[in-house]
Amino acid sequence: TKGITKLSLAAVVATNPIAVGDNDPRLSTQLLFNIYNYGARTTNTAAQNSTAIAAAVTAAALAGAGIYVPVGTFVTNSVTISVPIQFADGASILSAPSGQTITYTKSVTANLSQHFAGLGTHVFSTKNLTILYPQYWGIANDGTTVDTVPFTAFVAAVNSSHAVGYLTPNSRILIGSTISPVLARGFTLQCDIDARNFNPNAPQLIWNGTLGTMFDFEIGQQVQTEGIYFKCASTKTIDTFIKFDGDPAAQIGTQGTIRYCSFDAIEQSNANAKLISISPTALQNHENYYIGYCDFYCSNGIRGTAVGTAIYNGGNNGQAKH
Repeated sequence: TKGITKLSLAAVVATNPIAVGDNDPRLSTQLLFNIYNYGARTTNTAAQNSTAIAAAVTAAALAGAGIYVPVGTFVTNSVTISVPIQFADGASILSAPSGQTITYTKSVTANLSQHFAGLGTHVFSTKNLTILYPQYWGIANDGTTVDTVPFTAFVAAVNSSHAVGYLTPNSRILIGSTISPVLARGFTLQCDIDARNFNPNAPQLIWNGTLGTMFDFEIGQQVQTEGIYFKCASTKTIDTFIKFDGDPAAQIGTQGTIRYCSFDAIEQSNANAKLISISPTALQNHENYYIGYCDFYCSNGIRGTAVGTAIYNGGNNGQAKH
């Protein structure tokens, strides 16, 4: 039947994208409609691909099935994928141009390769998706390539979907400019690991800029980071790793929880660095912070025993444990 992805004995090669998709062993467990069979091509215009993807979605919905994206980059205009979607292992990518939105309302099945791209927006339903990985946006994750652009796109998707942003152990993600999640609500960035004591297996977010702030949370609720090792690259300087800021006019601040993290400023030279900053710009409503079981390493190489030396707190109702 047209569009139903089947088991194929054809060779898995980039020039045969139908075969690339059809050889995925997971296909035996679910009926999937390959977008390639409905006209999607890596050489198409965005309008052509959005039409093809919509046709595959319609056919899949009628069959109570899902759609399948083979290896390749498919640029598409705005489209709603209202059925489960499965990406082939490897670089099977849907790319949204600037001003376009791809909406995923059902489950997403994918391995830790790049699957999302473009200057547009990818929107996910938390009801059917609970975890997002930065690898989905193509981070190099090697500690030497600056990953600011794909990591910022990943953070934006986590923020809009309220899914958990999960950093895999041993990640090395280099960030060169400030990331500012807008109106963060239930934003979570975590790894299931204790990142204290220079844990070599903990995921590292490495600042590669000159001064500046790594994360600036403006007016948010229930912002959580857990199990992450924040550090400054050698020869670089930082002002703040995490800044909880607010709206001074509305007197609204940001609620936050930070647990089982390490903050390492040993190799940077800014004597005024604040590893975590709770800004005083919204004095009346900056409250409900918990900073627990974290290690703070200062530029003099001495591990502090009082977190007050590493945290600037302009608000109230906060709790810190070291």
